[in-house]
Formats: sequence, C-alpha cells, structure tokens
Amino acid sequence: MKPGNATITVTTEDGGFTASRLVTVTSKGTATTLTADPSVRAGQSFLVKLGLIQVATPIFAEDFVLDYDTSRFEFIAAKSLRTGVNLVTTKQLESGKQRFILASEGILSGVTGNPDLMEITMRAKDSSTSGTGRISISQATVADETGNEQSASLSTVQVEIAAGMIGDVNGDGKVSIGDLALAAAAYGMTSESPGWSQVKRADLNGDNKIDISDLAAIAHQILK
Repeated sequence: MKPGNATITVTTEDGGFTASRLVTVTSKGTATTLTADPSVRAGQSFLVKLGLIQVATPIFAEDFVLDYDTSRFEFIAAKSLRTGVNLVTTKQLESGKQRFILASEGILSGVTGNPDLMEITMRAKDSSTSGTGRISISQATVADETGNEQSASLSTVQVEIAAGMIGDVNGDGKVSIGDLALAAAAYGMTSESPGWSQVKRADLNGDNKIDISDLAAIAHQILK
C-alpha cells in the first residue's frame, strides 16, 4: 500500500450500521544501502554500491558522506550509476571521510523506488595480517522538487580482508611472472564467467573483468 490518506467505510451485514474512518498510511522512510563483496584480498580494488530504498516521492538531489577505515581502505573513485542523475561534486572532508553530491537532470529524472545510485571504487591496503574493515554512510540528505529536505537512514557494510599484496594472484607471498601467467590465462573473463571466484584476484582494479590494465598492473609490481 502506498503512503497517503484513505477513508475506510464498514457496514454491518444487515445494513443497520455504517461507520467510516480516515486512515493515514505512512512510509517507513527513505534509507541508504551499501553493498560490497564480503571478502577481498589485501591490495585488491573492489566496488561498493550506494543506493536508496523506500523512496516514496521523487527526489532530485542527494548529499552523502562516506566514512571508511583508513587503516584498511583507500578511496579510488566514484561515479553515478543512474541515467539522468549526475555526481556533480566529490570532496574529501578529512582522512577517511568523502562527501558526494548528486543532482537529477530535469523533472523526468526524479529518483523513486529502490535505486542503486553510485558505484564507489575502494582498495584494500596491502597487509600481512587479515582483518575486517568498515565502510559507512554517516550522513544522508535528500530533497524533492519543492526543495523539501529529509534525512535518510544510514547504513554500514563490513568487508573482510585476506592478508597479501597487490598482484600476488597465486597467494605465494610474492609477485612474479607466475602471477602474470595466471592473469594472462584468465584474460577476457568477467564476474559473469564460470570460475570467476578462482581468478578474481587478477582483477586488480576491481572493475569485474580481467583485461590489459590488470596485466600491466601486475607487470608493474614485478618490476618494483
């Protein structure tokens, strides 16, 4: 049932009594969502999706603040996932805190429902120990076509990081020609390919495919 007002009228079977009541149905409220791969390897880039749920009436601008554990992660980039919605500015507020402001392109591009809005690229820092890192939305404000603002509920995602180093595809503790060979054999595979879980370590930039940029990154690590 959609939010709004409705009058419910009840009549007894014999028709001798009728009663009406105005009922107000309210939404649970707009909330943010964060989704990410639950586990990544140290040194690996990965994607975090930022979305909204329960958007009952169209909104045309969004203001988010992303917090993350700087001992575990670094921010790489962000982009809009929705046609007609632009990421108009990105600003680092302080270490581990990134602000994003989005705006729609006209009255036909209002956001409703449960949309994914942004794709955020993060990288798990190199580490000799495994652990868990946290990424959160600490502030979320949205506004409708009249300029009316409301806060959206916040969200958090936790990501497990396996110890390792960037480019160490086979997990032997070093980056060598063997790692490059594994990546080369998996060239062209995507996250939709059978056996992706066995080769996704070679996806160094976290774009869910293995291509020349990943091979070049591994070769760069070999030369260090």
